[in-house]
Amino acid sequence: MRSKLFAISLVFFLLGCSSEANRIKSYLIDAEIDYKPYQALVIVPYGGCSSCLQTAFDFMARMENDGSILFIISNVNDPRRMRLRLQDLVSNDNLIIDSSRKHINQGLNTMYPYIAYRDGEKGFDVRIADPYNEAEWVELESRMN
Repeated sequence: MRSKLFAISLVFFLLGCSSEANRIKSYLIDAEIDYKPYQALVIVPYGGCSSCLQTAFDFMARMENDGSILFIISNVNDPRRMRLRLQDLVSNDNLIIDSSRKHINQGLNTMYPYIAYRDGEKGFDVRIADPYNEAEWVELESRMN
């Protein structure tokens, strides 16, 4: 009985260690992205959900002058093409186009954008902005204003 309890406890411990917040932090460290000056991060996996991608790009255009949000476009195969698509936004200091694919190494979602709010020095409060969760974009905008 004790061995079963130990095994179940171990599974929950390992699942807790690999939470989305920990994966995001590991990705940022692995990709050498300085996230500390920002209150929130938006990580958009390029090549994922096309309507999610368009929603994220529209949000970026509205919030381009907000220096409290770091936008990361991950899984970009052709950075030059991405710069052409984003046009004026690429000159912003709060936009990173990441072609390293390190988010995949950390086991991060490759379909939907992440919205991660800084939760103190240690972690993040992570939300997934899937097509049925547009309220996350509204909340992000209201938190930053």
